Amino acid sequence: MKLEGAVARYGAGPRGIWLAGCATLVATVLLVFRLPYHVPLKYAQTVSASYIAGFNNSVATDAAVGLSVLVLLFSLWSQRGNASAASDIRKEPKLSAGFIAAIVSLSAFILSFFSWMAASSRLRYLGDAGYIIEQATVHRDTGRALYTQLEFAYGPLLLLPVIWLSKLLRCSMTKAYYLTLVIESSLGLLMVAYVLNALPMKCGLRKVALALLAAAAITPHLGLNYTFFRFASPLAVLLYATRARSVWRCTLLLSIGEALELMISPELGLAMSIGVMTFGLLRAWQDGRRWLLAAFVPLLVLASLLLTLGRSYLTMAASFSRGALSLPLGIYPHIVVLLIALVWLAPLGLGRIVCLRESASARLLAFYAVSLALMPAAMGRCDPLHVIFNGAGVLVLSLVAVSRSSRAVRAGWLSCILMVVLWNHFVNERLFEMRTAFVLRQTVMYRLPRPIHKAVVLAVGRGHGYLTGVLMSNPEPDYRLDTDALERLVGDELVTTPLEISPTVESQLVETHHYAPSYYAFWVDMMNPTAERRSISEVNANRWLLLPSDFKEGGQQMPSESGIFQGIPKHFRERNPIPYYPGAEFARNLGDRWTAVKCFGPYVLYKRKDVGDSSARSALEN
Repeated sequence: MKLEGAVARYGAGPRGIWLAGCATLVATVLLVFRLPYHVPLKYAQTVSASYIAGFNNSVATDAAVGLSVLVLLFSLWSQRGNASAASDIRKEPKLSAGFIAAIVSLSAFILSFFSWMAASSRLRYLGDAGYIIEQATVHRDTGRALYTQLEFAYGPLLLLPVIWLSKLLRCSMTKAYYLTLVIESSLGLLMVAYVLNALPMKCGLRKVALALLAAAAITPHLGLNYTFFRFASPLAVLLYATRARSVWRCTLLLSIGEALELMISPELGLAMSIGVMTFGLLRAWQDGRRWLLAAFVPLLVLASLLLTLGRSYLTMAASFSRGALSLPLGIYPHIVVLLIALVWLAPLGLGRIVCLRESASARLLAFYAVSLALMPAAMGRCDPLHVIFNGAGVLVLSLVAVSRSSRAVRAGWLSCILMVVLWNHFVNERLFEMRTAFVLRQTVMYRLPRPIHKAVVLAVGRGHGYLTGVLMSNPEPDYRLDTDALERLVGDELVTTPLEISPTVESQLVETHHYAPSYYAFWVDMMNPTAERRSISEVNANRWLLLPSDFKEGGQQMPSESGIFQGIPKHFRERNPIPYYPGAEFARNLGDRWTAVKCFGPYVLYKRKDVGDSSARSALEN
């Protein structure tokens, strides 16, 4: 980093730098990986491997962020009185429009192909894509209000464009969803390119960074919630808005940006507010109190929008803040890279190029503040996917830090980021391998020439023998419900479907006007007893219930199982009892209040026991 000269000027030589580095390393290991086991967790009935392991992710996040800020302060102190060191880097060529277009087009093509496969498979693809499609369909067809009558974990701008596009093009919700995915993913990469061009960085680093982040953005989740349209937007909007020299124009743009980020996702609005506050206060210190408008007016916009949207809008954000879906932190490859970027590279790099009396420093430090504000999600779930998306700002700042280093250092750090991208794909492909196999069987495998088909099956079978049978079998036809038999039993009454059913069966129930919409999309995001009781209450309000015949209770995420999300199995001792068994109360309610009436292929129709003569329908009919 060539920081030795500046530090030595204030009494610290190379030996002092090494001692400071070692002390920071020891502090990071103790505070991030050990201290969280010794700070008690507040009891919360939710799905949380961290709670069972006794690991406090909030403490780990606060420790890492605190160390990062301390290193930044040290770096600023060591550089006091020096001119900005980034003047020559700012003259580096920007990413060309042709290069950006090539990366975005290639990414859009690959994502379009995967989207075509998922849509053509006629599978629900419930992981993210199916969830958003389901909630968008229910919202459009029933008019149920978001958040109060229909659960959605994100902002309306991740749902409503799908509905708008469906109406505009007069196409199915599935087609509109995947088209929206490609559009928003492309817009996200354009935002990434804007961010890279706006920061002082070597042109070669900009090119490699854009290519790496574009590759990372193509995931088997195929979710609108995992694109850089969501995660790069607060960074890009902040950098764009803070370019304005007029305090009034800057305040207006920041206010619009604050509203936009809150509408995309609640945590983005809160993260943006931290960046806005940082920028406004620094500019007020540099150029006068009038810049306090830029700090506080956008926050008033945020507060008024939150009051308008109501508490229900923050339900899922509050659930995640209480530890829902959190995993215990371990010394995994992607976590090590994130901590190097967060604790060392990003703050040291900023300290070298920031001159606090220059207005440009407020933009960079605000960018840093937003990046830190996204760390709770990165270190809460702490899998490679969240490290890349929530940690994108920190990773980009780490590239700024190494821009003035030797070519070997730059190549080494890019190799680390490449490793995280590849690791992310490795982990996610393992998570989705069974669903991927079903998609391939339904869309691609039967089209391949026999020699290629056989070669693919043999190659997959070497490491994943359990997938061989799926790939070798022919595409399965959609099961169609016997709607005549259903109508003879239920008449014109509604049938509730709280667990996942096929899109074909759901369409049949809609066409025959038997479909009963639910608040939750097949138990997605149902992660605590309150949510489960709401689902049970909705079910009990109906006379008829259709469930998969292989219904079983949901499972709690155990610490010993967190390796499937991290890529490396790691043993975690269970320090706390399991706080919540998903689906247990639903199963008890099913046995107490419902009677199986008839089998419909892979489904079973139930009738509520207190309705009519249930004894006559206790036996299953064939």
